[in-house]
Amino acid sequence: IIDRTASMWIATRTGGISKYNLVQSSFQSYKNNPNDPQSIQPGWVNTIFELNQNEIWFKANGNVFSRFNKQDKLFKNEAIPLDSYVEYIIRDNDGQIWMAGGSELYKFNPKKWSILNVNCPIENTGIHVLYEDSRNTFWIGTHDGLFTYDRENNLVAKIDFEKLGIGSLTSNSIFQIVEDSLNNIWFGSEDGLFNFNYRDKHYTRFGNSQDTSKALNSQNINALY
Repeated sequence: IIDRTASMWIATRTGGISKYNLVQSSFQSYKNNPNDPQSIQPGWVNTIFELNQNEIWFKANGNVFSRFNKQDKLFKNEAIPLDSYVEYIIRDNDGQIWMAGGSELYKFNPKKWSILNVNCPIENTGIHVLYEDSRNTFWIGTHDGLFTYDRENNLVAKIDFEKLGIGSLTSNSIFQIVEDSLNNIWFGSEDGLFNFNYRDKHYTRFGNSQDTSKALNSQNINALY
């Protein structure tokens, strides 16, 4: 991620974290020191989350978050009180922090360091990605489908690309969700790239053609930006 101070944070599998200063064009690395409890946790860093201008979280082993204070440049390692494995974390447009673990959705309070299961009525399937767009639609991408979530009434609606006739069964395994500058929503799946246009309320598949000039190299889309 690029944080609010124009630094890029790069997660690695075994080498901790690297910070790249975009202004000074310089790198700084942070690695685990087994003799220093205020160093980052060991292991593959798979989650980065910026809490505020002074604090960034990194998650490697289990549900332990390494909370990095930019001022004193020290880590505070603290476990999330949760049995299931945290897969994804976002902040919504109102500032509320949400976490996904397994097939469950949680609200997280960083001041109290407490977590609440909202009992979201998602089918028993793993959640891959959470995303709230500029119109405050809350999207949930799972192993078995795309959902919109009504947080006020705790209701979900499923969008099934196979039933819409534009995808296959594996098209419903959603890995990535992003919004473009025209407020279209894009979904990357195990089988296909899809788009939702708010203007006509229509879902479309892109890059799936026998014409190679109009086709993606692969239909397995695991990253969008």
